[in-house]
Amino acid sequence: MSRMAQIATSGGNRGRRILIYGPPGVGKSTLGADAPGAVVLPVEEGVDDLEVASFPRPQSWEEILEAVDVLAAGKTAHKTLVIDTVSAAETLAHRRLIEGSKWNTVEKWEGGYNKWRQGVLDICWRPLLARLDALRASTGMTVILLAHSQVKAVRDPDSEGWDQHQIQMEGLAAGLLTAWCDVVAFYAFDDIRVVEGKARGVHTGRRVLRAEHSATAVAKNRVGLPELLEVPLAAPWSALGRYLAPRDLATELAELTAQLPSDAAERASRAAKTADKATMGRIISHARRLVAQQQEGASA
Repeated sequence: MSRMAQIATSGGNRGRRILIYGPPGVGKSTLGADAPGAVVLPVEEGVDDLEVASFPRPQSWEEILEAVDVLAAGKTAHKTLVIDTVSAAETLAHRRLIEGSKWNTVEKWEGGYNKWRQGVLDICWRPLLARLDALRASTGMTVILLAHSQVKAVRDPDSEGWDQHQIQMEGLAAGLLTAWCDVVAFYAFDDIRVVEGKARGVHTGRRVLRAEHSATAVAKNRVGLPELLEVPLAAPWSALGRYLAPRDLATELAELTAQLPSDAAERASRAAKTADKATMGRIISHARRLVAQQQEGASA
């Protein structure tokens, strides 16, 4: 039988692929370490003061791959791998690219002309993602990639452009990781408030995850996270966990529609009758937003 004649249903036991990026000190490492059964691959400092299982700090790209292979071999009972951070891991990837070659900088690799940008994807990042996918398939582990953020100008042909929060990595590598992940979320302090019609910086102490792509932040959301999610200081993963844990979609929709006005609840229920899994996820995401808006209106 031809390999392509074998049809399988996707999904199953694979864990989620999550990338969380944000500024220093917001609590990315704490958030990742709080994930269920977490083990951290600490490419940089961040979890030294946290009570969490961790590998030794990798000194090379090969040691990053080796850590993934250790987990894939079934030698631990951990449920989540946290790489902290892929921004720092990029330095090891660049070192791996020129290792053993005649080039002493990535910019000169293979004669220059930015060939290194594609080379580091093929030689480092794609093999790592393939290993992580194999890990997810064999163990069901979730993979969390942490990254630093940066503000970059967006060039737009229809406007003067604007500034946007982005992942602090080379653009092609950041794009590859974004495409691979199920969730990409910007984690930051909620320090902007509109006061008397003007946006002002006011330190509130709140931390929020932005999981919907916007002009101000790169994001991606395949799992029905709300657009804006407040993260508590204590047990920060609980904010995400309730959305990521496997649930019966029909039950979840019923819980949401019970909180909505009858006309909105009826529309959602009617749409759900013929919806596939992906469409059901969008219906639930929309219902969550309606419930959140309703709650905000009630508290205003």
